[in-house]
This record gives sequence, C-alpha cells and structure tokens, in this order.
Amino acid sequence: MNVQNLPSDAMIPKGVKDFLPVNAVKIHYIQEQLHQTFKAWGYQTIIPPALEFLNVLERGLGSDLHSCTQRFDDRHSGELLAFPPDITPQVARIFATRMHEAPLPQRLSYSGRVLRHTEQQAGKNREIFQSGVEMMGNASPSADAEMVAMALECLEQLGAPDYTIDIGQVEFYRGVLQGLKLTPQQKGGMKCWSTPPPWSTTSVPSARWTTSMR
Repeated sequence: MNVQNLPSDAMIPKGVKDFLPVNAVKIHYIQEQLHQTFKAWGYQTIIPPALEFLNVLERGLGSDLHSCTQRFDDRHSGELLAFPPDITPQVARIFATRMHEAPLPQRLSYSGRVLRHTEQQAGKNREIFQSGVEMMGNASPSADAEMVAMALECLEQLGAPDYTIDIGQVEFYRGVLQGLKLTPQQKGGMKCWSTPPPWSTTSVPSARWTTSMR
C-alpha cells in the first residue's frame, strides 16, 4: 500500500484528529486559561490514568455512557479494560480509594482527553478534550453557587461572545416544579431523569462543573 497516495484522514481511525500547530496552540491556551482559573479558586490538579478496569469504571458511569465506553481484553491479566468516556468517575474513584481521609471539602481539577464510541454514520468525534472541577464533601447551596460562578468566570476569561449555562441538578428541577404549583395531572405529564452519583457507595456529597471540546 502506497501511503503517499492516501488522503490524510485515511491514515488515522475515524472520529479522531491530528491537531497541527495553529489549532494545538489554541487548545493549549484554552486549557491553560481554565487551569489558572481553577487554581485561583483553590482547586488542585489531579491526573487520572488513561485506562481503567471496566468493572471498576462502570460503577460511576450513567446509562448514557455505558454504551459509549471503548473496551478491550488485557492480554497480560485477562481483565476487561476501558478507555474512560468521562473523567468524573475517575476522580470519584481516586477520592474514594486514595483521598477518603483528606480534610473536607476537597477541591480537585482535571484536564485530559477521553474516548467515546460513536456510530460512524453520526459523524461525531470519538476523542474529546475535557476539563472540569469536582468539590467533594460540600452539599450546601454555596457549592453549587461556586460551580456556576466559576463557570461564568472561565467563559469570561476565554472571551466567549455568547453562551448558556445548563444546570443539571435534579433537586433544582424539583424545586422549580414545587414553586409552579402544578396540578397532579400536569406533574404526571412531566418526567425527571436522574443517574446515580459516581461511587454511590460513599456518603460524601459533591458538586461538579465540566467543559468539553470536540
């Protein structure tokens, strides 16, 4: 096979990209700006591994991410390994197994790339840049407020011209419903989905904010 005659995108798997200097500099700038903001708020950086045991990782994955997980057999151990489709379950594992005696709250930040299985016809990227923060051990409204304020500051620092903040909090959703004073019939026509928190065997509450770049 003469690789010189092949188009550049035929040399790598579908759903992943090469980032040449112009775009690589932009990505590095974004990551560095986020890191500086996280650091200013008191968040410490951790670096999870690129591989996890599948049976361990699955404990912290919601149903929507189970089908996105890239998995394979480890020839050395015979165990099923996985490329994490999201970093949050890894942070939860690290805290639950290696930092459970640390004083609370713990503020942790991360930045890395994750792999997600996508249907080829969907045309989506399988490799995603992900940066975020997790606050362990604080379930008060102030923790949620800190996440929102930090998200706003990150977007302002990056000079984002237009953006929307999505608050994926079930209790917030239920509180709004209670305030609307809907009839039972109206409430019955609405649904609320909730995925179990990562590492739900622990009793430590947490708050999180994550941004992803495709």
